[in-house]
Amino acid sequence: MPNSSSKSPAPGGPDTLIDLTQRAYELAIAATQSAADLILGARAGIDPIVEAERELDELDREIDERVATDIAQTPLEQVREKLACLKCMIDLERVGDLLLSFATRAHTVHTRLDTQDLRDFGDMLAVLSRMLAETEKAFAARDHARALEVLRTDREADRLHNLIVMRRLEPEMAFSGPDSIHVISMAQAIERAADHVKNTAEEVCHLVSGHTVRHLLRAKDKSSEQLYLEHLRRQHLTSRTRAS
Repeated sequence: MPNSSSKSPAPGGPDTLIDLTQRAYELAIAATQSAADLILGARAGIDPIVEAERELDELDREIDERVATDIAQTPLEQVREKLACLKCMIDLERVGDLLLSFATRAHTVHTRLDTQDLRDFGDMLAVLSRMLAETEKAFAARDHARALEVLRTDREADRLHNLIVMRRLEPEMAFSGPDSIHVISMAQAIERAADHVKNTAEEVCHLVSGHTVRHLLRAKDKSSEQLYLEHLRRQHLTSRTRAS
């Protein structure tokens, strides 16, 4: 297993969809940390990432097979929670695929990469790991504020991705060798993985309020985070008015 802190099945019965989703977050975090170890030379081989990707596939399949039955047996007010598990799992399974793609290339070329590329990849993976960890906590605690912070953190992953790509496209880099193609593909894999984590953070927002950040975009001069917070504030004021 990729992480010694892996959860065991809950005693007395099968894991719930929430248990399985939280396990998927743990696997994605462990795979990200293993990818960082690989690129920084702290650990050779991609076996831990392969194993994490395999188990994420199994979790995705299990949730997909169980979700319809679970929803049919669930009170209406809990259906959104089941659907959130399904949606998060789809994105987390994709994170596993992208990390394996990154690691496969990194295993081949990391000894030939320059110091700046290695540093930037380490930074990107640290950002991705932080996004996963924070979204896992937001999912467990139904914490929309923490989820919104993940959306902001995604911008740092985008910035690092752009730095790597632009540096490799500079004329003096002689963009014609296979290593540059590998480097750009690796950067894109991490950036896309961060986008999938961002999707799960948006799903936490939907789980808490019934509205995703993207569905609240109605003003060009305001960020999605501002619009979402204003929406929650209006909900709170409406609830207080009704209560009084």
